[in-house]
Amino acid sequence: MADRLSTLSILLFAGVAGLVPAACSSVGSINDERSIGRQLDDTNASVSIKSAMLRSEGFALDGVDVEVTEGIALLTGRVPREDDRLMAECLAWSSVAVRNVANEIQVGTDQGFRDRARDAEITARVNGRLISDRAVRSINFNVETRNGRLFAGSCPQSR
Repeated sequence: MADRLSTLSILLFAGVAGLVPAACSSVGSINDERSIGRQLDDTNASVSIKSAMLRSEGFALDGVDVEVTEGIALLTGRVPREDDRLMAECLAWSSVAVRNVANEIQVGTDQGFRDRARDAEITARVNGRLISDRAVRSINFNVETRNGRLFAGSCPQSR
């Protein structure tokens, strides 16, 4: 009976130990300078903003991307009307964990394949330079390009 209990406890521990890294990896990278609490707050804020955008009726917010880092919500993408842009910002401010909102949403028609390819190329070049520079810990950067505009966010590094 004791052998069964010890085997069961070992299996239970192994199962839980396997779940912990998976849960942590969904929050942020291991080398992320933010605390686990801050990462969870940012992830929860991003999810709550995105779900509020999906639930909003009468607004075209499916083209909006939300990134929350250190309590700062970056809204990027494209919407058809100014009202949609303002509603996205209002929803971002409604999250308790958000301290500031950077609304970089463009109003107008959707960009074409050529524009999206150009944005992807710019992002790839900047990421490549960050990775190749030994003085920069590129893990601390989030780089996005929308409509030819580069958005770079970072977490300060403590030594």
